[in-house]
Amino acid sequence: MPERALYTIVDIRASYKLHDNMEAYGYVKNVFDERSPTYMQQNRGIGGIEASMTAPRMFGIGVKGTF
Repeated sequence: MPERALYTIVDIRASYKLHDNMEAYGYVKNVFDERSPTYMQQNRGIGGIEASMTAPRMFGIGVKGTF
């Protein structure tokens, strides 16, 4: 049986209310930039192992409004 790796992905988000119906926000996804495979399998067609990886660290900002 394949060995399973354990990891933790940390995301943070902060927001500030500008008006009753508008807020500004910022976020960081994968704060510690943890790069680990989430799925691995043997690829017999081309040989070797293929894997899906966690997404790299991402920063974002935005404004949200309601009407």
